[in-house]
Amino acid sequence: MTRHHFASALFALAVALPASAASITPLPGSTPQHAAINQPFPNPIGVTVLDDAGSPRVGVPVRWSVPVDETGIVVEGACRTDLGRRSCIVPTDGQGISRLQGIYGTRAVFVTVEAATLDALGLRAVVELTVDPGSTTFGFATSGSGQSTPIGSPLAEPFAVRIVRADGSPVPGVTVFFRLSPDASRPTGTFALTPNELSEVSQAITDQNGYASAGPFTVRWGMGRGIVTASAFDTEARAVVEVPFEFFVTNPRGGDTLSFQDMWWGGPGQAGWGVSITQHGDKLFPILFAYDDAGKPTWRVITDGHWSNGVGALFAGESHTPRGAPWFDYDAARFTPGPASGMGLSFQGEERGLITVTPSLALVQKSLERFDFSRDDTTPLHGVGDMWWGGPEQSGWGVSIMERPGGLFSMWFTYDANGDATWFVMPDGAWTSSDTYEGRMYRTTGAPWFTGTYDASQFRAMEVGPYSLRFLGSNHAQLEFNVDGRSGILDLVRFDFD
Repeated sequence: MTRHHFASALFALAVALPASAASITPLPGSTPQHAAINQPFPNPIGVTVLDDAGSPRVGVPVRWSVPVDETGIVVEGACRTDLGRRSCIVPTDGQGISRLQGIYGTRAVFVTVEAATLDALGLRAVVELTVDPGSTTFGFATSGSGQSTPIGSPLAEPFAVRIVRADGSPVPGVTVFFRLSPDASRPTGTFALTPNELSEVSQAITDQNGYASAGPFTVRWGMGRGIVTASAFDTEARAVVEVPFEFFVTNPRGGDTLSFQDMWWGGPGQAGWGVSITQHGDKLFPILFAYDDAGKPTWRVITDGHWSNGVGALFAGESHTPRGAPWFDYDAARFTPGPASGMGLSFQGEERGLITVTPSLALVQKSLERFDFSRDDTTPLHGVGDMWWGGPEQSGWGVSIMERPGGLFSMWFTYDANGDATWFVMPDGAWTSSDTYEGRMYRTTGAPWFTGTYDASQFRAMEVGPYSLRFLGSNHAQLEFNVDGRSGILDLVRFDFD
């Protein structure tokens, strides 16, 4: 994707095309599949990468990440090993296909292999591979697989195995390890080894009847399908025998959705900064609004975030503070991305979270909670809460509108006279008709946010003039403003970042 497309297609660097249909899909037969020890897998291991129109994307680098530490998996070829994983970069060919070759297992094991495009879209796919034991002398019977529990809760039953020989007799004294899947996209949890000791690995020894159970398991804060693998070493067959357990994590209501769309802040003692989070499906569009080292308002946006450890656990990606033309004379051609740095939002349920930003070599972490600007009002919501922008020809700025009972809390993310990122806040107002919301707009200053400890006592808000938001149907609106004596009307449409 060229810088021109990067700047013109989306508001503030959301480096995924609107309503993108681009995809990465395992080749038929790639997953799941089995192979014998020291033998190649019967079907090619590969993925097909397609663009929005369903055409092959040629020359896209795809990183294959294979767990090799203690798994017995071997990947030949020009790859590198880091932190127990083998990383291989294989560009797509003329058919949009990237193939991982030279992979086999030296012992029985189950692994998940991840393929990810190294481009702005960051598409991901997972391939599940099993190396079957040869002439093993025992097998597993299991219990506890398939359980479901809400985020942050324990499973009702432990994962358990019974190891028996071919004739059905139990095998005592075998050490069994229960481990979480290394796939970073899956939900995670911890085993309670003792009342005060938690671990992602549980160890047990089969009793006289061949039974071994993992410690009590509590899931963390991401939803989805998780995997725990039980493994034991068959000394006679010289092979590791494994069996996977599935578990499912739901929201607190037993469903499969979590809602984060809202205005978030650091609490009353951190007034003056916050995070606007807009949500479409499972995808978030977070914008941090805070202050630079001079105390001037600035903002950063996550451009292409992804969930790790299940939906609702950690949403992270590259973030940028762009530059552009002044709000009073906007020209999308002057939009530039600005340097990239990491930013992530981790959550513990739907009410509290943590923001982590690495604007340079420093690491900034601050707690988050929802900002309750609702009023005692029973009027139905108008359904206008969303990220709005001026359309592709006006990319680079936008208006975040959050709605709670009785009112709106809106932010205009734009640029000052010097082209630096700045923002105006519309914290209150009133519905003056069924389609018009009016109030006062403010400019703020505050203490440096990215260095040192934020000092809320330095926060100042200065009224700059009136505004009105007029909603013209479900997908169109207008922001009329008068800032520092300059008036104007901005045409708005909803920003589709799905």
